[in-house]
Amino acid sequence: MNLTAAHLKEIAKLNPSAHAQIMEFKTRYKLRKIGFRSKPAGYERYLGEGEKISFHAPNGKSTSANMVTESTVGCMPINFNYAVGKYTPPLPEGTWIVSGEWFLGKFCLSVEYVGQIALPE
Repeated sequence: MNLTAAHLKEIAKLNPSAHAQIMEFKTRYKLRKIGFRSKPAGYERYLGEGEKISFHAPNGKSTSANMVTESTVGCMPINFNYAVGKYTPPLPEGTWIVSGEWFLGKFCLSVEYVGQIALPE
């Protein structure tokens, strides 16, 4: 599913930091389509090489990183102890994941929500 303007307004109410990250990518890369998926509670996210990824927890905390290469921790903040090619620990319900990467010369943005969510039609 692709996010619409109505979906983005709802996300702004639910998690302002995730919305701000989405809008930053949308503006910077002039994106028209943003993919969206929901995942079950306890979802473990695989971290791929070249991703720009941010996690927005239900308690308001967030962290982000550029996953550079598998052989180095790259441009990661100190509180982000995960490496390329690894999985995160199980994520709690209410977590938003905003990730983007280059594919065939185009920047693709994906938003994932851990848990059940009802976005407006």
